[in-house]
Amino acid sequence: MKCPRPDTKRLLTAYVLGGATSKEVIDWATAILIDGCDSPHLRLLAGYTESQAEADLQDFRGDFLRTLEELGLDLPSERTAYQDYACIICEEILEEIIALRKGHQVLYSIWQEVNYGIGDAQIFEPFMYLEDSLSLIEEGYPPLMERFEGLNASTYPDILRSEARLFLDAHCNPKEEHVKKTRANR
Repeated sequence: MKCPRPDTKRLLTAYVLGGATSKEVIDWATAILIDGCDSPHLRLLAGYTESQAEADLQDFRGDFLRTLEELGLDLPSERTAYQDYACIICEEILEEIIALRKGHQVLYSIWQEVNYGIGDAQIFEPFMYLEDSLSLIEEGYPPLMERFEGLNASTYPDILRSEARLFLDAHCNPKEEHVKKTRANR
């Protein structure tokens, strides 16, 4: 029994990457319980207080994993979690939820984590090249890639948004939604 919520992917991604707080897990469990989803461990999870969760973190995590199992949800692999996180950040850039520079810095850090950690960071490279090109241009040098020619402080926002759209179209699911959003924003 899956109980989809828009914030489920974000929570699972954060959990895998070590960024989900006990409060976020409890709030998520409570919200899907209120939405009508039910399972034995979901009720347990929603009943935790933050202090109980922190005091018995091993049981809390076990209840969270059993809840996911009962709901038919799987944790993403670390590689998939990084990709999902990049998708979330790209969406937030395009929806102007996150500041452009901050969003770009997060995407650059994703490239660093994947490149120096689990490897195979190729899909995140445009964000690295854009960051490095921006630094070079600030120092009076040309950008690293031809596609970033014309990069300067005034063109940076449009170039970053374009890279975010390209990433969403190429790497994020469901692709149809991103393509529709991208076309609607043009």
